[in-house]
Amino acid sequence: MNKKDVASLMGKYKIIATEKYGGGLTSQDQAVQQFGQVMVTLASNRVSVGGNKPIADPNYRVTCQPVLEEGEVVPRGQRLSNFYGFGTDRKVIAVLQVQDSSDEGSTPYYEFELVTVNGEYEMWYMSDGWLYKMGRVR
Repeated sequence: MNKKDVASLMGKYKIIATEKYGGGLTSQDQAVQQFGQVMVTLASNRVSVGGNKPIADPNYRVTCQPVLEEGEVVPRGQRLSNFYGFGTDRKVIAVLQVQDSSDEGSTPYYEFELVTVNGEYEMWYMSDGWLYKMGRVR
């Protein structure tokens, strides 16, 4: 995906579905209450995710992660949704990585899986034991 394609992802994304995948402090009621709410705003000069502090002047990068074979060991911090049984029919997993431009570390602040559903992108975000599926606000 080139810069023009990344630019096409800019916008607001609201939660259209949630799936529990592991333990965490977020209750089912808290997760369900977020349906229809804007969770992510992507812009060239700012990113905001939920109630977290916005990132000014973010760097965006899209990577394509191979789908690992069954039985391969995946370290905890590198597990994508297919590890938990979601979107297992994909050949590769496109991931939008967001990083603060002032951070010199290599670890992204946020990672969103880009999943094509009916010809449109959904963004999937894993947080606190929940997979949030988001659609773009039109």
